[in-house]
Amino acid sequence: MLKNKIIAAFLFFAVLFLVIRAPSYGAPDKGQLVAYRGGGQLLDYATFDERGCTANQIVKSENSGIENTLDGIGNALKNGFQIIHLNVHRTADGQFAVFHDWTLDCATNGTGVTSEKTMDYLKSLDAGFGYTSDKGDSFPWRGKGYRIPALRDIVKKYPETEFWLNLKTADRESVMALLKFEQGLPVGERGHFFHFAADKNLPLYNSQMKSDSATVQASALSIESDKRCIKDYVLYGWSRVFPESCSNTNIVVPPKLARYLWGWPEQFASRAQRHGSRVYLWVKHRPFQVDYDLRDKGVGLIIGDIAGVNDQHKL
Repeated sequence: MLKNKIIAAFLFFAVLFLVIRAPSYGAPDKGQLVAYRGGGQLLDYATFDERGCTANQIVKSENSGIENTLDGIGNALKNGFQIIHLNVHRTADGQFAVFHDWTLDCATNGTGVTSEKTMDYLKSLDAGFGYTSDKGDSFPWRGKGYRIPALRDIVKKYPETEFWLNLKTADRESVMALLKFEQGLPVGERGHFFHFAADKNLPLYNSQMKSDSATVQASALSIESDKRCIKDYVLYGWSRVFPESCSNTNIVVPPKLARYLWGWPEQFASRAQRHGSRVYLWVKHRPFQVDYDLRDKGVGLIIGDIAGVNDQHKL
């Protein structure tokens, strides 16, 4: 029994020594703003029922635009957002449409499966048709000119912008087609993409990045790989060792997990940056709160509440 206590005490002081002696890093580079789905309307996640359509589950806010549209992207960039997150579908004619839902029936005046339609058909639809914050009593974005854009049109209009792409049609053929699309862009428009991918597709993205210099700046992250990073860091982030799973990537942190990360926020962000990674707090379409804004401590913010962030800047 005494021997076990001695061993436990030794381990405790060894861990304490490592924590105290763990290197302190300098101030990190400032975090960046990421417009979730290109900006748009807010959702009440307490009552969101995962029906696959957000257009009829939004809450009233000061946000003016519709997500995943040229108008929404332009509004986000105008209000100081540096990175745009988008949802993408491969269309029936092999192009890439920027739109969230798997089907068109809820958010638009069209019907059917998004990926089974041509780009011309998708562009003809009213992308604000189904948006309502009062259970259908009014549709204030209907007939206002919002359209489903092609990814090519967005990249052409904003060639210097960094885009994070969530490819909804995530089969191997679609992934390869997306990478080919990126490689075929003019030189000045390459290298501005980051991908949210299914875990099974990470090797495909990574092998393509290694084999083709045109996509060397591209990278990919999955929910599973992000979880691995956070789990590894919680387990031994207090030590001098920074997990390989957290290196050379973007680290996306849900607010509820942030307090478990050693050195959060500033030291965690500094260590991540020294290992080629950037850190972001991921709050989706929740209303902006001052506590979310940790950019001065090196943590970026992924949020759809463009108006809320803009109002904070005015204070």
